[in-house]
Amino acid sequence: MYKSNLLTLIKSLTKEEFMGFELFLKSPFFNKRQKCIELYYAIKASYPNLENAPKLKKEVVFVKLFPSRDFTQSSALRELSSDLLTLLEQYIKQIAFEKREIYANLLLLNELNERNQDKRFYTLSKRIKKEQEKQTSRSIRYYYHNFFLNYELFYFEANLKTKNPSTDLYQVLNNFQYYTYLEQLRIYCIMLNRQSIKAGKDFDTKEINSFLAFLKSTDALKIPSIAIYTYMLEILLGDTEKYTPLKILLKKHALPEQELESFLTMLITYLNRQINTGHQEFIPERFDWYYEMFTRGFLLIGAYVSFRHLKNLISLAVQRGDFELAKNVIEEYTPRIEPKYQDTSFHYNMGALLFYQNNFDDAIMHLQKVTYIDAFYHFDSKSLLLKIYYEEQDFEAFFALVNSYQQLVKRNEQVSKRHQEEYLNFIRAAKELYKLKTNPSTLKQDVQEFIDGLKSQKISDPRWIKKKADELFLVTGDK
Repeated sequence: MYKSNLLTLIKSLTKEEFMGFELFLKSPFFNKRQKCIELYYAIKASYPNLENAPKLKKEVVFVKLFPSRDFTQSSALRELSSDLLTLLEQYIKQIAFEKREIYANLLLLNELNERNQDKRFYTLSKRIKKEQEKQTSRSIRYYYHNFFLNYELFYFEANLKTKNPSTDLYQVLNNFQYYTYLEQLRIYCIMLNRQSIKAGKDFDTKEINSFLAFLKSTDALKIPSIAIYTYMLEILLGDTEKYTPLKILLKKHALPEQELESFLTMLITYLNRQINTGHQEFIPERFDWYYEMFTRGFLLIGAYVSFRHLKNLISLAVQRGDFELAKNVIEEYTPRIEPKYQDTSFHYNMGALLFYQNNFDDAIMHLQKVTYIDAFYHFDSKSLLLKIYYEEQDFEAFFALVNSYQQLVKRNEQVSKRHQEEYLNFIRAAKELYKLKTNPSTLKQDVQEFIDGLKSQKISDPRWIKKKADELFLVTGDK
């Protein structure tokens, strides 16, 4: 059962959600099959360590649930797993429904309208309106919900032929316009952000610029959320001056959490692109937004902290010199990573921290304990070791690692050709740089030619290579 869709989806549940699923299954309103509860208990016996658990082998579970049947001749377990998966999806729908109370109330409002329940309709509509007025963050969902509410009120009162309707038709239309503006802005942002990540078609920006010109001719930019998305769209189009007003407005008028997560992902992608093209002033900005995403829980994988995101966060912290923060984050969040990844995550992150503190001996001790859980963890641990051997001018260790590291990258089939090329270019550049550094005949011209050659290469860590080349240029003699 290890790789079944059922177990994969169960892993996405928090501990509280997993325990709540038991109560859901015991409700005869949702589940009338006792065997589904028995299968849940069979899984619960190994929870949360579900991967490769001996008790979850198909034949073991089958014998436990169907002792009188032949495992090789029966599809009973597959059918039961399918039934439990359907119930789990229904349970997740229920979780989503309860999380989004506003949707639930709006759907109930619509039902009350169709059932001509006047008194209950008005009572609920007033309660929804009161809740909406409390919202300080007015963005896409707010305007959609507000439009939905007033739409229902308008038609409810129209059907009743109310002489003094409480609904302002123009406000209904305005809210709908704000909603469509925001959706259009968000779609354009997603489109441009995707284009910046993947090579492909260049989108015609004339249409986008035409829309922006129209938007600026209206009063829509007085709405903070519309202004935020407008700034985001403008910086994605290349107007870097809009970053500062975007940052100020976003701090003052935060978007709702569900929108904020995707928005910050786009913003970090933009900052990455700026940094990679030489705008080093954005390095602290990138860390701040990434840290906000991390601490808000946006980067969780099911119930666990993502070991990949923790690695990225620590790398950003140590690169900008926040060593104490990096150490605190490692200590606080490593125990919240999925148990089987904790040791390697800890050793890699501590190795990175100690490397940037120039504590090379202890860094080596940690980095040599990194085992394979992810290609980038493995490659980057080798890159850090290569940097240490470069700094210490350990000829034997450096070139031994160069050879084994190149083979490691070439043989790995889990990363794209692009990533392979970037890592191999890093290794070659580090090797050439080492030779320039240790050759007493190296001239400034040689180093400059090396630096010029970097411009045409995609390298996994271009900033470190460039920094060391610049340092070497300063201490190298002229012809």
